[in-house]
Amino acid sequence: MKSLLFSTAILLLLSPPAALGNEKSATDVDYFQRISFHSPSMPGYRTAEILSSGFVGATVTMSSNSKFLNLNDLTFRASRNWLEIKPHHEGRVTLKMIRQPKANERANTLVAHNRKTGRTQTFSFHVKTWVTGDGIIDANASSARQHCERLGGNLLTTQAFRTFSRQWFGLSSGNLREMYPGATLFNEQAQAGGSFWVHEGKAVYLHTGIKSHSRIVNTLCQHSYPPPN
Repeated sequence: MKSLLFSTAILLLLSPPAALGNEKSATDVDYFQRISFHSPSMPGYRTAEILSSGFVGATVTMSSNSKFLNLNDLTFRASRNWLEIKPHHEGRVTLKMIRQPKANERANTLVAHNRKTGRTQTFSFHVKTWVTGDGIIDANASSARQHCERLGGNLLTTQAFRTFSRQWFGLSSGNLREMYPGATLFNEQAQAGGSFWVHEGKAVYLHTGIKSHSRIVNTLCQHSYPPPN
């Protein structure tokens, strides 16, 4: 009997985790930790942090990064209707920002529901930076500032611009309007590696935030939301 118990204990120690059950119990699984987010202008993958900034026409595709999660088992919805969720396609789900959120709509929640287990999980996020524009190229920073004021915003600071670029563009290349057909904030000729005006009165490259001497400089603005009450 002792020999049998000893052998059983050894087998349990040597057994892989999968043999003892699922990788995690259904209640322990964090769906959003197992989902990668990427955009048409981002060759790599990002976390849900990408949703902390946005613009009209922005799209984000969610895909599973774990063999233990099949997105076809999940349904998604958002608590605010400025974020549209498109039907599943080949195991992926696309989010699209279809309008600018009002000041009291910047807090949003993604809700994932597992059709097999009945479990529901939420991910809450807040839009810190909303970028606007109308595809205009300004000749200088002064003109760009006035342009943004007319649109109800300001030029992004260099730091905010770099953060926005890191979240959405990485080191991608190509025409931005082709990547985001519904995003009228980009000029028809604007490139992912192009130059943009920033608050400090200089033009910088989208990818690096390094000063640019280009004469073709695009203008993007950060919408100015009223301070919270």
